[in-house]
Amino acid sequence: MGGSACNVGHRRVHPGRDRREIRRGQGNVVTSVRKRRREEGQSAIDKKVEAEIIEKATKNVDKWAERSEQARESYFKSLEMLHKLTVATIGKAHQDKKLFSAQADLKAIQMAAIAIDKIRSNQWSVLGLDKQGIEDEEIPELLVRSLTPDEVAKIRESQLKSNNLDDEIEIGDAAQYLEDPELDLEEDLDDLVVEGEED
Repeated sequence: MGGSACNVGHRRVHPGRDRREIRRGQGNVVTSVRKRRREEGQSAIDKKVEAEIIEKATKNVDKWAERSEQARESYFKSLEMLHKLTVATIGKAHQDKKLFSAQADLKAIQMAAIAIDKIRSNQWSVLGLDKQGIEDEEIPELLVRSLTPDEVAKIRESQLKSNNLDDEIEIGDAAQYLEDPELDLEEDLDDLVVEGEED
């Protein structure tokens, strides 16, 4: 029976072939275990990479927020400095009673203010600060929905109640006003200019 086939039940057994099938089955188990371990390892790597990306993004956001705050502070300090220079220049000129002598200094301060504003504009554009105000000025979202006939009726009823029906203005015949000799409507119509029409 060493290498020959034998019948077991309804199945014919080949000792060499059965060993190969067992090895193949073990190989499948080993392959599936290896595959599962690879997937678990890849999942762990993915989680680690995701955590690193989130950490870098958070640091990046913090860095840009810090830069934005520094830009605001720098601009504010520059404005304070220009304000102090302007007040000091005008105060000195007033004290010396030579207001026209301050003209050159004030012109220099004005040029400095223009330069600082250009620097601020470029800096804020890079940092995205120039776009922050746009969101605040957007039109608010309005909730729009259809009213039921009952709701429409209630609204109309409340409007009618709020309007005093006794105070209605009666519109009479307008002919008496049109026939007034003091009103020359034809003359007013002659002076009327309509675009696109030629005389």
